[in-house]
Amino acid sequence: MEAIKQMEWTLKYATGVATIDTERYNLLKQFNNLASVVNQGLAQELFPEMLLKFTMECSRHFANEEKYMKDTFFLNHKDHQILHNSFMYELELYNIECISGLSVDAHKVTSFIAQWWQTHIKNEDSYFLEQQFKQQEEHLLYEHEIA
Repeated sequence: MEAIKQMEWTLKYATGVATIDTERYNLLKQFNNLASVVNQGLAQELFPEMLLKFTMECSRHFANEEKYMKDTFFLNHKDHQILHNSFMYELELYNIECISGLSVDAHKVTSFIAQWWQTHIKNEDSYFLEQQFKQQEEHLLYEHEIA
């Protein structure tokens, strides 16, 4: 089985909002810990608790990110929230399997998280940042016109 690649923090993951960026950085570190456990063959004993912690941190981060989107009048914040909810639903199902004592494919779960992270940050969050920048630019132009 192919090893799960750890991810490195880069500026492409940054939003410029300190709280959100700190949470993302911490989530990335937790993901790398999950990947390390899977790659070392220690998933059976350590993975369930680590996945639960990761899931709880995702939930907190998503709540903060969604609040920020709503507070900054991001028009598609509800659509973005649906994407978060879908991801959380999958994570929660994996957590239920772990808690129930069912056999969980930790490699599959960690790969799912990695794929989601890459896709969501690259596509959805980049779109949010572009729209936020446009809104700020339009607001500044409007302020300049009425001044």
